[in-house]
Amino acid sequence: MLERFLKNIPVYAADRALAVLLAAVIVLLPLVAVAEVDYRPAFTGVDDKKLLKELRENSYLFQFQKNKPLSVEGLDRRAADDVQRLRDVMIGHAFYGADIRYKLSGDVEPLDVTVSVDTGPLFQIADYDLVWQTKKGKQVKPPAKLAFDDILKKTINEAATPAAILDAERIILDRLKENGYPLPNVAARNVTVDHATQKARVSLVLEAGTPSVFGKTETKGHENVDADFVHRRIGFKPGDRYSIAKVVSTRQALLKTGLFSTVDVLLAAKDGKSQVPVTIQMVERKPRTIGAGLSYSTSQSVSTRVFWEHRNLRGGAEKIHVEAEAGINRYGLNTVFTKPDFGGNKKRSLQIKAGARQEFLEGYDKTSYTTSAGLSQSFGDHWSASFGGGLEFSQIKEKNKAEDDFLLLSFPAALKYDSTEDALDPVQGLRATLGATPYLTVNEADSSFFVTEFSGSHYLPLQKENKVVFANRIKLGAIWGQGTTTLPADKRLYSGGGGSVRGYGYQLVGPLDANDDPTGGRYQIEVGSEMRFRVTDDIGLATFVEGGRVSEDIGGGGDFLWAAGIGGRYYTSVGPVRVDVAVPLNGRSKDDAFQVYFSLGQAF
Repeated sequence: MLERFLKNIPVYAADRALAVLLAAVIVLLPLVAVAEVDYRPAFTGVDDKKLLKELRENSYLFQFQKNKPLSVEGLDRRAADDVQRLRDVMIGHAFYGADIRYKLSGDVEPLDVTVSVDTGPLFQIADYDLVWQTKKGKQVKPPAKLAFDDILKKTINEAATPAAILDAERIILDRLKENGYPLPNVAARNVTVDHATQKARVSLVLEAGTPSVFGKTETKGHENVDADFVHRRIGFKPGDRYSIAKVVSTRQALLKTGLFSTVDVLLAAKDGKSQVPVTIQMVERKPRTIGAGLSYSTSQSVSTRVFWEHRNLRGGAEKIHVEAEAGINRYGLNTVFTKPDFGGNKKRSLQIKAGARQEFLEGYDKTSYTTSAGLSQSFGDHWSASFGGGLEFSQIKEKNKAEDDFLLLSFPAALKYDSTEDALDPVQGLRATLGATPYLTVNEADSSFFVTEFSGSHYLPLQKENKVVFANRIKLGAIWGQGTTTLPADKRLYSGGGGSVRGYGYQLVGPLDANDDPTGGRYQIEVGSEMRFRVTDDIGLATFVEGGRVSEDIGGGGDFLWAAGIGGRYYTSVGPVRVDVAVPLNGRSKDDAFQVYFSLGQAF
């Protein structure tokens, strides 16, 4: 027994030593794992803030700074790996000769990692050439009757960024698609950079494909919409030269009707085929909608509205819209029937209206019943004209006066121009309306009058992606044929309030009577400017200045009243929700210190 025990002593000792070693590793392993290297990254040599931001966003030293390397060697590898990524960023800005180096320094943590960037010269495009070939690679002449010189000339001496090169390529392909070539292709893109001259030369090898025309067009998915209504919105017919622009405008025209939730235009273009069959697949929306809205202003308090509409009464997009409005000082009910494509012309529409309204305003109380009918005709993409007739019976009670009854026959006409793309949130373009309305007083002799109005607004984006928009507006009005006191109170001109001169109460810009109630006038002018800032995708801010005057005479009648304010915007899928606060700049004792407005859509 003793002999066997003595023989096993070395074995026991070895096992015990191994156990001690393993225990030490287990105890010390967490200490080794937390031995991370802290560091501070920095760039030098870059003054451009946008470029510096992009470099940081593409640098692992910055992106993974919180995930510290386990050793100085690991930190060095991370910095070395950054070099090529950062060179790619510099090439994206046309700095093909950029020199990027890094240096680790410091004896104690955090270590300093300095990335020095020598941008070198900016490279420019010297030549942009096009080479044409068939699908089989045989070189051919450029497509007949198509020129690309204007596109190519714009690239010369531009910064040779990949984005600039690809943008020109995209424009060339789009021109081919708009002029009969449905399947153009870039077979090769060769970019030669000359470091001696700091120039880049671009050569595109293009395959135009087969020149084509539109073939048979088939429409699907419009079971409840007349085929004639759909076909009038198709911007091409079989045999027309193929154009992607016509395809896009057709889809937009069908979506604009409000009858379809989706519209897909499927093109069956094939290599070697000169006709492009088209299938337009639509999915109908439910034709009925119920909705509600809410607005608020300091002078008019809360106003609510509810509506119901049917957008396809008889298969031709005939729409009936019934809306009820109620507020502290007003309520009403209006019905509007719209018949598009009146007389088989997609640019002409008929509109019939009927309504009843009651208002209790500072200047007068009113009960009215109206009916009207009018035609609207569009000309081209931006112009339209309208003309109609209306009949209105109203009972109006001004302060300290007897109630008057008016039966008015009117013939409104208007000419409009609109190059904006969004009714509730325009960011670019021009709107202008010139209107004229003669009124005949049926129940009184020699009481006719004539109203003329002009309104215009302009929207100028000051930054890319429309992040900052400078908006301006003007409104002019005049009434001819009667003096202010003989005009119906509701037909006089008034200014003040939301959609007019913010900062003043509703209708309070203009003459006031002894009780500080508005009396209106015959001449009107309003102006306004607004800076709109899109801070995030959902949030926006605005600052504005507005002014106006209403007078009895064309050249005078009180001060030109000014106001200024700030606002917030919350952007939704249907339009911006607007909150504005405005103060009078040269207000009168009647005017409140400020006004608050809450509504949907921009002020103008």
